[in-house]
This record gives sequence, structure tokens and C-alpha cells, in this order.
Amino acid sequence: MSRISKRIFAAAGSAACLAAAIASPASAAAAKPGPTFERLAGCWRIQGVVAGQQVRHLAKGEWRLDHSYFVYQEQSAPKEPAYSAVAFFGRRDDGKLVMHWLDIYGGQYSQTTGFGEEKADRIEVDTPYPAAPMHSVITWDNAGWRMRLTEHPAGKPERLFSDYRFSPAPCDAAQFQF
Repeated sequence: MSRISKRIFAAAGSAACLAAAIASPASAAAAKPGPTFERLAGCWRIQGVVAGQQVRHLAKGEWRLDHSYFVYQEQSAPKEPAYSAVAFFGRRDDGKLVMHWLDIYGGQYSQTTGFGEEKADRIEVDTPYPAAPMHSVITWDNAGWRMRLTEHPAGKPERLFSDYRFSPAPCDAAQFQF
């Protein structure tokens, strides 16, 4: 390779690196969960129904890894049957919201990734669990957050799995694991 060819190659490589460095912050910003999650950040008391049973839980939402992921943690309130879960929300480069839910029931139920979208005052995620696909809708209204999960078993009508209402809570009300 001649000296001129090496300089052209080096200049082209430098230009490509500079273009990537300039483009990366914009694409990284576009790939992060958006403003609806800002409102979900903080600590919450949850009351509602799961599988027909009344529950009281505590939840916390916060940003991690330079706002690349929104982490939602949920656990049973004191003196309630033990439950804990964590959900990681992120965004693919094409803008599609992804969610991975991990809970005390282990890897069998945590193997499926949910996909959805964020709208003004609304987060919707469809998770194709093997037993029954789940549709999750988290909405904001003047009373606070509401989370409804419906199951869609094959060949059967959809059924309500859970329905929660959130109210603000002090963050010292629980110790979260993540």
C-alpha cells in the first residue's frame, strides 16, 4: 500500500469513527424509554387483585445505566404473602419497547421477553408466555397509576389476571433487592 493510499485509508477510518461518535449519542438517546417512565419513577403502594386474590404490594421505579433501562421492582407489603419481582424496560434501535419480567417463580416464567410501546400516559406490553399470552397496560390518570394484566389463553376468552392501583409512598417503606 502506498503512502497516499495509507493516508486516504487512515482519513476515511478517522471520518468513519468521528461519524459513529457523533451518531451514537443520538441513537442511544432514541433507544431509551421515554417520558411516561419519568412519571412512574419513585415509590408506590399498590392495592388490587391478582388471580382473584386481594394483594397489597410496594413498588419502586428508577433509572439505571444512564437512563438506558427503567427498572420496576415490586414486592409484597409487610404481613402479606411473599412475592417479589423486577422488570427491566428498554428500547430496541427500531423504537420498540422491550420488557423482561423476573419474579420468585423462576426462570421458566421469566424466559419470555415482552414487546410493546409507550404512549402519552400509557405503557402497553404483550408477553407471549407459553401457557397464555399476557397483555399488560399501565395507565396514568388523575388518581395515579393503574396496571391491568389480561391473559389470552388459546381457544378461550381473555380473562383478567391482575388489576392494581398505585398511590405514592415513601421510599423507606421497603428494602428492594435491585
